[in-house]
Amino acid sequence: MEATLYALGLVERELLLFAAVWFVIGAADDLGIDMLWLWLRLSGRARTGRLEGPADQPLRGIAAVLVPAWREQDVVGAMIRHSLDAWPHAEMRFYVGCYRNDPATLAAAIASTRDDRLRIVVHDRGIM
Repeated sequence: MEATLYALGLVERELLLFAAVWFVIGAADDLGIDMLWLWLRLSGRARTGRLEGPADQPLRGIAAVLVPAWREQDVVGAMIRHSLDAWPHAEMRFYVGCYRNDPATLAAAIASTRDDRLRIVVHDRGIM
């Protein structure tokens, strides 16, 4: 019995040492990436791409955005209107997922617009 406990203690110690080594390697890797980013940022070599204005080119295909909404009745209408205005492309589709047991959000989403690009999807199971 005592030999078994001793052997289990050795195995435990070895596994902890193995885990600790890989934890330190992972931390050093993260620290190295962070230091590289900081050096590139401070030296001015890391640039962030920015759009100068709205993209006026049409989409090359259909694009879709899915917005899950649960108890979002106060903001979902404004978000839908803004999204449709921000992306005026005819190929854009917006799917707003509502739940059957959240009638306030569903009503707000339906009342927000009559745009053909908007699809309201009602999930047949509610949350909680």
